[in-house]
Amino acid sequence: MAISKKLYAFFFEDISHGIFRCKICGNERKQLTGTGYMNLIAHLKGKHEGYQDQFDAFQVNRSQPLHDFGFVSEKANHRFQWMRWIIERNMPLCEVDDKLTRAMSRLQPISSKTLKHCMEKVAIKVGSAVEEEMGSTFGVMFDGWSNASVHYVAVYAVCEVEGVLRLPLLCLSPLEGGSQSADAHLQLITNILGVYNKTKEVVDFLISDNCSTDQSMTTKMGSRWSAARAIALTLPLASS
Repeated sequence: MAISKKLYAFFFEDISHGIFRCKICGNERKQLTGTGYMNLIAHLKGKHEGYQDQFDAFQVNRSQPLHDFGFVSEKANHRFQWMRWIIERNMPLCEVDDKLTRAMSRLQPISSKTLKHCMEKVAIKVGSAVEEEMGSTFGVMFDGWSNASVHYVAVYAVCEVEGVLRLPLLCLSPLEGGSQSADAHLQLITNILGVYNKTKEVVDFLISDNCSTDQSMTTKMGSRWSAARAIALTLPLASS
């Protein structure tokens, strides 16, 4: 029973009222009173082959932090869930301060100030990861659209990571001043590349639609991008 208790503590999060969440898959299981940990252990045996080896490895070197095994603390997990709630639902940060929201949630309370700080730290870490993925040479893909009087531009990097095509979103931003000129687009791309410690000189190719603004951009970028544009603009024809 002692081993079962350790397994439960290692692999499950006690939510409340006899409900436990598996830290591996996130599924919730109910443990009936008086049955020990049979239901929880049965879940591990049925759904997570090799769980015992993972636990044994942790026991051998207990000085190794849990996150090395793919686990996070309850506090970190709850903060992540709050971020998901705000971002995916497109809600204001102050939503986490609302008394009704807190009362309806099983998550640990968090202030909007703390949540903002967490989001800033996540943005920095994700930005660093994207910067590393982009490498020393990559392509840029972008397109824009207008809503009311504002013109927005989405900029993606086009790169390869261990043989796999990656298209990380670098920005989704309005053009300043309302101008949709080639110079305005080039300035936006240059500025956003700077966020990732890159310059336009390391961009191998440009992918965009065939309009006068984009053609003007490649001309302004010089012969290297002009040649890439000629290739990029034939892709829709080749795929049709």
